[in-house]
Amino acid sequence: MRMKILFSMACWILVCLFLVSCSNPQNDTLIDIQDDYLNQQVILRAPTFFNTFKTANPIVLDLISNSSNDIVFPNDYNLRIFKRTNEGWIEIKEIPTVRLPKGDIVLSPTTKAVEHLDVIPNLIDYSQSYQLRIYAIGDMKTNEGIKKVAASFDVTLSP
Repeated sequence: MRMKILFSMACWILVCLFLVSCSNPQNDTLIDIQDDYLNQQVILRAPTFFNTFKTANPIVLDLISNSSNDIVFPNDYNLRIFKRTNEGWIEIKEIPTVRLPKGDIVLSPTTKAVEHLDVIPNLIDYSQSYQLRIYAIGDMKTNEGIKKVAASFDVTLSP
């Protein structure tokens, strides 16, 4: 009887270890930023009304301030795009995009709290699906100085 219990416990532990090792947490950060400044002060979302989520079309994103401080982004939003592969996440480029106005974008609690942007990932093959993670990285002005903040959004594009 004791041997059965030990064997059952050993099997249960192995199953738990297998499940944990195979799980892929969605919050694995691919950029160098503190957790307290990721998806807290600024949020990325993709409104379904404006998106087809097809590989050949741009991804329309809303960048939303959730802060009582100004958050400044350069014209390219410091965008970083990663695609999931069998080997893990690999950074890819964005197709060069002209964004106007050319100056910095400031999300402010008093004037502008939402920014709309189009993202066009540089995908090699439009006939396959892609799982992407997109980051926008900015500088939040605080009484203690400038803090790097970021927002991420995971999206699956299909042909």
